[in-house]
Amino acid sequence: MATVSGDLNVQGNGFIQGALNVLNNLTTNNLLVSNFAYFINDVVFKGNVRFTGTPTFNSDTAGFAVVQQGQDTVQITFDNEYANTPIVTASIALDKVGDDVAKNS
Repeated sequence: MATVSGDLNVQGNGFIQGALNVLNNLTTNNLLVSNFAYFINDVVFKGNVRFTGTPTFNSDTAGFAVVQQGQDTVQITFDNEYANTPIVTASIALDKVGDDVAKNS
């Protein structure tokens, strides 16, 4: 094991076979991860984010709830607590179309 106290400037390519542990900041102009990346804590993106593949989200991202006939509310339970109240969008789906809907309204 080698210990370097002070600044270290390496010109050229480097190869590390094994784990690289950085205790403070890692600053780079470009970061390429060629396999899986796992972030253990919060991540902040200060610019746009693009996905070239299909993103996968947890079960709290989207879902369906049905307000049964005769009811005016539905209970939504999220797996994780949100820091801010999430936006919930509702839409109406009708079984019948045309004159039958107007007669039942």
